[in-house]
Amino acid sequence: MVKLIRWSFFIFGLIIFSLGISLTINMQHLGVHPWDVLTVGLFEKMGLTIGTWNILIGLTLIGITLALDKKYIRIGTLINAVMVGMFVDFFLWMDFLPQARKAWTDILPMLSGILLMGFGGRVI
Repeated sequence: MVKLIRWSFFIFGLIIFSLGISLTINMQHLGVHPWDVLTVGLFEKMGLTIGTWNILIGLTLIGITLALDKKYIRIGTLINAVMVGMFVDFFLWMDFLPQARKAWTDILPMLSGILLMGFGGRVI
């Protein structure tokens, strides 16, 4: 029972974190977080989706870490790399998030996204 509760909080945190990422990506003209700059740039220049790039880069970094540190990678690390990318794509595809208008009113959605990422990261 305790493991089920822990996994539920973990998945809930990933969903909230991904929602925050998606919200800040929609407000790109105000600035994007460094990790998201990479995925958005690859999306714009090479195709694939932002979430797919997130997954590919995450799995690549996990592989490099595994090769260099030779430490055991836990299942939560892989789930994190895959599910965040999937949920980011899902939230961007659903198209229910506010769209950037390049006005001062975009500050509230951007701050909300940052707070959601902080809250989701804390829950994880």
